[in-house]
Amino acid sequence: MNEKLYRVADRDALKRLRASGARILHRFVGGVVLRDPLAREIDGVTLVDPRGLAVPERVRPEDIGALAFALRQSTAYRERKAQRPHVGEDIGHIIAGTAGEHP
Repeated sequence: MNEKLYRVADRDALKRLRASGARILHRFVGGVVLRDPLAREIDGVTLVDPRGLAVPERVRPEDIGALAFALRQSTAYRERKAQRPHVGEDIGHIIAGTAGEHP
């Protein structure tokens, strides 16, 4: 995967990012996940290293989306998710308590 997290300073920076043709996969407060790294710098758009967000006293509410994205990219998360008891089961069946009863 080549996705990268970026912090977006404001609406004008987001407009510049969109105008650049960058492929935005996810957007959340204060940031975006791009399909590929930016080819050039864009004023108000900065690359985020999610490891730097992991210090609790430095986490801001707008960082939660970036942290969630980083977690989902980790090998440990993916391995554990693949071992869930109802992997591949429709969430509706899990909630209804009928998981495993449908083909």
